[in-house]
Amino acid sequence: MGGGVSSLPAEVSLAEAKKLAGAKWQPEWEEKFAEAKISKDEALQCWKEAKANADGPASKGAGPADENKKKKSATAKALWKKGALDFSAIIAEKRGQHLPGTREWVFEAVMRWRTDPEAAKLFWLVGGGGTGKSVAAAELLARLLDKENVAAWHFCKHTEPARSAPAALLRSLAGMLCATVEGFEDALREGGGGDNATDKVDELFQALIVEPLECVEETRGADDALVLIVDALDELPRDALQPVLSLLANELKTLPPWIKLVVTSRDEAQIKARLSCFTPSELRVDEARNRQDVRAYLTVLAKEHVELEVTMDSLRHEVEANFPGLKNLDTFADLEDPLRRSKGAYDEAVRGVAGIHELEKYKERRLDLIQDETDFEKLYADAAVAQTILIDALKTLPGDVSDPGVKGRGSAERKLADKYTDKNGVPHPEKFRDLARATVLFENAADLLKVLTELDGGSLGLDIAQ
Repeated sequence: MGGGVSSLPAEVSLAEAKKLAGAKWQPEWEEKFAEAKISKDEALQCWKEAKANADGPASKGAGPADENKKKKSATAKALWKKGALDFSAIIAEKRGQHLPGTREWVFEAVMRWRTDPEAAKLFWLVGGGGTGKSVAAAELLARLLDKENVAAWHFCKHTEPARSAPAALLRSLAGMLCATVEGFEDALREGGGGDNATDKVDELFQALIVEPLECVEETRGADDALVLIVDALDELPRDALQPVLSLLANELKTLPPWIKLVVTSRDEAQIKARLSCFTPSELRVDEARNRQDVRAYLTVLAKEHVELEVTMDSLRHEVEANFPGLKNLDTFADLEDPLRRSKGAYDEAVRGVAGIHELEKYKERRLDLIQDETDFEKLYADAAVAQTILIDALKTLPGDVSDPGVKGRGSAERKLADKYTDKNGVPHPEKFRDLARATVLFENAADLLKVLTELDGGSLGLDIAQ
């Protein structure tokens, strides 16, 4: 059972933050304030950005604020009214994970491809698990929406198979096109495509997408294409993957020249085989472009890691955890002096914080714990019980407890495959530490120290695992 415990920044307490935000406060912001020390001015900016993300991916519109807001609201209402699926939650989540300055080469490549009349119909972004494909897709969507250059989008999730069945996917795309392409809804209605009940994917694609698009007035050319985005093909239900891949390989050519498609997927053999007629753009961990992204990430880390003791080894470990497979980056040494100076500034700033010196004396323990259960199914079932025990125990202590729930099954399965499977292909679920987890927010150092002490061999009977 693993639980993360964080303290609120000294500059802004939870109570102050909520008071400043007033009615605009959102529960998910609490975690943001638990992760980094920020000033009140920065907090207000953080709220603005979080509010913009919550409103939808078009939150960075180039037009006047009021006009943009009205336009987004009207478009969103139209989308859901037309039967399109709502992906605003996953889009906001993934955009929140995007680090400014990273993946710019992806966005630039897509922009060149979109305006190249000779380019292929499909832009295919492929990469291993955890390389940031969905983050890039969400940020790309926001940028295209800013300029009204995207017409529809779909984010596949293996935990929601019904939403990504071929018919559901195509009907959702058609619903979005009704709201984003003038004349599409009338063409769809007149052609009877919306009433088509066939289960043949190619026929549905023609009836719901191609034929209505052929009937609308062309206001764009192949050098100013509208884009459709489908993220995470590899997370499609197994029985849906092959029909969708066949559709992409054989039917895209029937779309008008002013419509193009961006898709993302893992580097899986069956996907590569079916889409072999397209050249993928790869997110690889060992190439120069990815290293540029890491340098941008290091800039963010340098701003965050200014408290207590930070070594180059710990910094390297965090970067390699976020960019799997990356080795031998030559940038860490350049950060040592700036980090040392930042730490000096931090040390001076916290001298007046009550209880901070007692907290600094606390000796952290990281136990090399192994689960008793070696069967993943049983272990995952036990995690729900452990989650209840952990949350109930923490609620008896000071602090504001946030319960994120048990780690998602899909995420757990991927972690088991990626991190806890040995070189012989044997999985070791007994190494899991974070199936049950919690976040506790504190308003002062004394409460944090009390909870750490109680957890670490105190009266609760729990151990800190990480």
